[in-house]
Amino acid sequence: MEDGRMFGWLMSQIWQVPFLLLFLFGLVMSLSGKYKGQFVGLAAAGFGVLIFGIVLSGYQQYAMFAAMADGGYDTVRRLNTVLSAFGVVVRLAGYILLLAAIFSGRHEKPARNSGYQARQETPPA
Repeated sequence: MEDGRMFGWLMSQIWQVPFLLLFLFGLVMSLSGKYKGQFVGLAAAGFGVLIFGIVLSGYQQYAMFAAMADGGYDTVRRLNTVLSAFGVVVRLAGYILLLAAIFSGRHEKPARNSGYQARQETPPA
């Protein structure tokens, strides 16, 4: 790929840097050893899968730029469809793992009485 196209591809990926940093921070924190429990593995797996999703998205854009440079628009369309669908599944799996990490290990029961009691109105006399 030409230098100009490579720079264009890199600039098209710049918006993912904050997400990548957030996911890397989450992965480091989940593996730091500070926390114990089942949720640690789920959180680490979730952040790892989301990082893989960002890498996959970057590859998808790179493959599209490279295929368009070759003039294979039919190939670009198919490749984009397949990689987009796979990327959605990967990100969905990552978010499901994070939700599982959030709710795993919780043993408290839902409150039967929230403390709110309806005020009984007496009709005016």
